[in-house]
Amino acid sequence: MFLPALSTVVILVLLYRGVARLFKYKKMSPDLTYNQLMLEITDILHPNTSMEEHLKERAEANQRLVRALHISNTFVSADISVHKTFVGHARLLLKGTQRRGWAHFQRIVAEAVEWQLSSPQLPHDQSHHISLSTNQRKDKCFKFDSSIQNITLVIVLIGILQVDKPIQSLSHQDVTLVAERITTLWRLSKKPGPIPPVLLTELTAHLRSLVPMNGVDDELHFMEPLDFVIPTWETLWRVVATTVAYAYGDVAMRREFEAFNADPSEERFRRGGWEDSVQKADRVSVMGILDTIQPKATQNTNGPWHAYLDTGL
Repeated sequence: MFLPALSTVVILVLLYRGVARLFKYKKMSPDLTYNQLMLEITDILHPNTSMEEHLKERAEANQRLVRALHISNTFVSADISVHKTFVGHARLLLKGTQRRGWAHFQRIVAEAVEWQLSSPQLPHDQSHHISLSTNQRKDKCFKFDSSIQNITLVIVLIGILQVDKPIQSLSHQDVTLVAERITTLWRLSKKPGPIPPVLLTELTAHLRSLVPMNGVDDELHFMEPLDFVIPTWETLWRVVATTVAYAYGDVAMRREFEAFNADPSEERFRRGGWEDSVQKADRVSVMGILDTIQPKATQNTNGPWHAYLDTGL
């Protein structure tokens, strides 16, 4: 599959808003998202469930991630203090991202795509590939899923977790291996067999190269980077990949992303191209696109990203 540089703006939108939505759900926000709807269904089935019980149920369901990835955040812990600490820190990170605004985030996304283009390694198998280009570079083909994984991970590290490094200084080997090892360990966590310890050792070492410890006063997300990388990156890269593919085949969707790229603002994100649509039913907004596609990409993480495209919009 070959896709144009449209992927840059799609990644911008999905990461900037998707991370916020993800953490809003994780702290049980009243926002009516797909995930929140599922939580409300749970509340209907168990109407008197307390916060402590919610945390316990979630922690028990996610113990496989402790075995595979040794994470210790609120998704695997029933401790209310762990939950409050994690959510409080996540809010600070998100406030920083939102305060800097769409335009700043757009620059990070564009630089991350350019960084991926500078990768010296080209794949030999041409199935499920993405064609990326900028004004400075001609089209260059990469394996679709690994490219989206790498770009998404770079943006999470720099744009969300605020790792203070120039994007072009990041090692392609480090980023690729971290993405591959998280994906592999996530998959193995669902199986009963033993997990080779070398996978986590490699993941930890390469992630530490990307997120260095600069002293004893480092922030929580620098001390335990996996606790923050896993919940932001693991789901979002799938959402980004699915949305890029949908946008490539939908003219109205593609035009709206292009218009948003020219005007990266909250107003444009929410209202869409009203002035471009004669019929109200034809109006498309980036927010509406995100609300439609996100459930499709997150409903099942067992299969490859492209399996989600078979269901249609």
